[in-house]
Amino acid sequence: MRSSAPSSLTHAASGKIRGPMDVLFAFFLPLALEAHEEGIRIITGMLLVGLTFVVVIALGELARWLGHRRRGRRRAHPYL
Repeated sequence: MRSSAPSSLTHAASGKIRGPMDVLFAFFLPLALEAHEEGIRIITGMLLVGLTFVVVIALGELARWLGHRRRGRRRAHPYL
């Protein structure tokens, strides 16, 4: 059974401004979109900083492992 009352959500899609809440929504929508874009940039920057930390740690561990391996080879072959 369908309701005969019109939906309150359909007037926003029609583009008509009907009340004070629609005026506020129309005013703050561009600000919300700018905040959304800024949020995406911040999260992307945080992910890049985290990736940089992981890469630096991985390179340090690799250098440590290679140095340990090199020292082990020197002890096995003292004339090399």
